[in-house]
Amino acid sequence: MSLSIWKNTLVWREKRNGTWDIHMCDLTTGREMQMTSDPAEEVNPCLHDTTVAWQEITNGTWKVHLYDIVTGKEEEIP
Repeated sequence: MSLSIWKNTLVWREKRNGTWDIHMCDLTTGREMQMTSDPAEEVNPCLHDTTVAWQEITNGTWKVHLYDIVTGKEEEIP
């Protein structure tokens, strides 16, 4: 669900482990990774160039997360 594509990279949300998490796949290498794993619900992933953004709701509070694919750094924007 909620698929976003940029060049050869896909991001989407999936409930594989019981809660909605964000996943990413590099179509060039076939490498897939789960980007989130906490119990919060992560939704609406969006990909542009090397940045992935998504929303998270925890205890009724929405936050936005940014993840840089190149550096592996994640930033939370309340």
